[in-house]
Parts: sequence; C-alpha cells; structure tokens
Amino acid sequence: MIASEAQEVINVYIDDLFRSILTSANPNIAAKEYIRKKRLMHRFRKLLELDHLPEETKEEMISKMVAVLPTFTTTEAYIEARRKILEIMSDYLMDILKELENLIRQLNPQEVKNAQRILQRRQKHILESMRETLAEMIIENPKEELLVLDQALALAVKLYDELLDDPENIGKLLFLLVILLRIMGIGKGVFDYKILYEDLAEIASELESEMDVPQEVLDLLS
Repeated sequence: MIASEAQEVINVYIDDLFRSILTSANPNIAAKEYIRKKRLMHRFRKLLELDHLPEETKEEMISKMVAVLPTFTTTEAYIEARRKILEIMSDYLMDILKELENLIRQLNPQEVKNAQRILQRRQKHILESMRETLAEMIIENPKEELLVLDQALALAVKLYDELLDDPENIGKLLFLLVILLRIMGIGKGVFDYKILYEDLAEIASELESEMDVPQEVLDLLS
C-alpha cells in the first residue's frame, strides 16, 4: 500500500478533495456561490447545507463512490463509474440538487461559467498546496509511490488549467473526477499507487492529442 506519510497528506485535504469530487461530477454545484451574491439565502437553504454535510454522510458517500471506481483502467469504465457516482449523489443529495436546478434556471449561462471558473481556480490552488507538501517528503524519501501520487496531482492541476478555458468540458471533468477519487481511495487505504499509475497511463494517452500533458508525467510513464 502507499506510504503512510502520503495517506496523512491526503487525509489533511479530505474535505477539499470531497468538494472537488462533487464539482467534477456536477460542475453546476459551483453556482451556489451566487446564493449569497444575489441575497437568495431564504430561497435556497438546502443548497447551502452542501458545505455542512454531516461527517457520517460524507464518509458514506466517499465509501460508495470509491467502491464504484473500476479496477481496470479504460475510458469506458470511467464513464460507467461516473454514472454510478451521479446516482450516489442523487441518493444522498436529492433535495440539494433540486434546489441547484432551480438556481441554475435563475442564472444566465455566463454567470454559471464564471462561478465554475472561480471554484475550479480555487480547487487548483488546493492541489498545488498538496504538491508542495508532498515535495518536501519526496526530497527526504523519493519512493515510487510518492512520485506517482505527485504526478497524479500534477495532471489534475493541468486539467484544471484546461478547464478554465472550457469549465464544462465533460471529458476533462471525467478524468479529473477519476484522478481525485482514486487519490481519495488511496487516502482511505482502499487502493495502492499501482492502479493510480495505470490511471495516469490511460488518461495521459487519451489526452495527449488535445492538450499538453506535463512532461514530468510522461517521463514517469516512459
């Protein structure tokens, strides 16, 4: 299994990863930022609860979402996993997601995209912070599993960069979702770095024709 030090880093950021996973599966969640801007708190109380879910609920959702990730790494398997993840979100967040649909109808498309970009930029910075913490550990102990985790974060950061130009790109959101949820599973001790390495190989090969995959990721896979 992956080094315990890396699990500790992941678990420090567990709440941030959880929010990033939800918004990678459904980027419209970012639009809830407009509730306060437009002073609509009285109309969308359920949606505001998304930031304060009970720990038990979050843990159950994380366990179920991690469990649907495939043990074989193909884009088709990822698509099926995303479908199941959306079903899990619907089961646990039905009332919240209904309010989200109502909010989206009251916003124009540009407002929704602006909210998505703001949140994606914030989530990118969180992953960069994770990498900085991990880099200190790699200097002291450059284990392969730590290097794989670092490059998974590097690819996720690059995907966020790409999404800033196209925040609803379903393909890039899919791959981001898989990477983040696999990292979450590693933090929970469900997966080890080997399947994360296989994810990187599959995702990098799919993305090479449409974006610049970080050279450090390609070097790791070569």
